Amino acid sequence: MQKYNMALIQPTTETVYPNTEAHNELKAMMNRGEKITLSFGIDRFGC
Repeated sequence: MQKYNMALIQPTTETVYPNTEAHNELKAMMNRGEKITLSFGIDRFGC
């Protein structure tokens, strides 16, 4: 039977993204008539 030391594993922290500010900036760019290119990808976890 193997023993694992979980004390060395660091918890992941969630990145907080400023959605309201990003939304306002996107609206401003669209109002200025700027061309916006979006791309989406999927990582190895399906996200």
